[in-house]
Amino acid sequence: MNQHSKKLRRAIELWLKRHSNLTVQSMKKASACIAFLQLHGCIVQQVTVRKDHVIIDIDQPGPWLKGSIHITRVHGSVRQVVKTTSVRGCQVNWIELEQHQLLRREG
Repeated sequence: MNQHSKKLRRAIELWLKRHSNLTVQSMKKASACIAFLQLHGCIVQQVTVRKDHVIIDIDQPGPWLKGSIHITRVHGSVRQVVKTTSVRGCQVNWIELEQHQLLRREG
């Protein structure tokens, strides 16, 4: 293996190690956030951990957790509003269902 190949291989190894360390840090952040959410009555449905970002999907939160509208979807006479907020450095999402008068079908 020539000198250039050795340097390239070392650079890749260092990058992967740094990437791995960031992922471990994100997992620790996710774990702390999950414990906090559970302590406050939230049910965690799904967790996505990336090297620099954590997304946690929960069931309906209590009134203590406020979020901004992220996505609105309509299914029949129900509007699904995906809300999102930041909790302990993690993105937390949940879905609120709303009956909507204009979406009701006449029978």
